[in-house]
Amino acid sequence: MEIWMESLLAFVQERWLIILLAVVAAIVIINVLKTVFKWLIAAVIILALVYYGLQYSEELREVSQMIKEFTVNEWNEMMERETESAVYEQRPDGSFVITSKNIKLEGSDDSESVVITIRGASITVTKNEIIKAYIEQAKQNAAKHNSA
Repeated sequence: MEIWMESLLAFVQERWLIILLAVVAAIVIINVLKTVFKWLIAAVIILALVYYGLQYSEELREVSQMIKEFTVNEWNEMMERETESAVYEQRPDGSFVITSKNIKLEGSDDSESVVITIRGASITVTKNEIIKAYIEQAKQNAAKHNSA
């Protein structure tokens, strides 16, 4: 319900002129035509506005999905670039922390999710192949440093 209200508010803020024109048209029609036909036209205008608003919220969902995909792709590319410099630290409770120049990754081997912090922004995500490879490479880096 909250997302619906946010998309409705965004629709009203960005399309206020169209809404105003529809309301003015409805008022003119109601005042000029004094028959059942006027209510039919007013209902059509209202339904058209509702339909237009629903299409707008679908566009918002598509844009937010595109932004999410772009962000995840950028994070994956950054992880691939920083794999060699990743420092692995095993905690006593079984969890681990991996740090590199821009990335801090926290999780545990038995969990399917990790917390990624990049430049102060944190998000919990499920492990994908790139994250698993990043963790394994960090473990290998730690083993190399410990054996040296």
